[in-house]
Amino acid sequence: FGETQKGELVDYADHPLAQYSAISVTNYNEEGMRISIDSYDDDMELRSKSVYAFEGKKLSSIKEYDGDGELDYESNLTYDSKTGKLIEQVNQSYSKYGPYLIHYKYSYDKDGTLHGETYREDGTAEKWSVQETMKKGKLQKRVQCNEQGEPTIITLFDDEERIISVMNKTTDVTYVY
Repeated sequence: FGETQKGELVDYADHPLAQYSAISVTNYNEEGMRISIDSYDDDMELRSKSVYAFEGKKLSSIKEYDGDGELDYESNLTYDSKTGKLIEQVNQSYSKYGPYLIHYKYSYDKDGTLHGETYREDGTAEKWSVQETMKKGKLQKRVQCNEQGEPTIITLFDDEERIISVMNKTTDVTYVY
């Protein structure tokens, strides 16, 4: 309930915090924004830490560190200074198991549909789109579609624009908050 609790972390397969044979602790700020995730392995040693930075309510960066505190991944987001809309995102993995660099560029058409282009290190590019539904000026639904216009990820929001659920049609996984 938002209060710090003292105690030992215990690895139970049916524990509500257990995820992929690990325990993850997610921390939020007073506005309900996720600011960090600490993940522990089966021996309850810190496996990774993710830190989220914001400019106001806009996510500006994500940095993920391995158990030794080394930067493993980062994502930096850029917004248009006039419209406040996301226009660019650069994701870079420094992992020895799979380093990569992916660059996203975003544009918006007159009806508000977001169009994205994904550029990979190998020179390949992929186009996709995101359609958003607003209610009284607030985001209610976001549908990400592939190049063929088929929905791949559907995200629902409450009246305060907080995420209620995320459904990934590609992996058939749904998260409900």
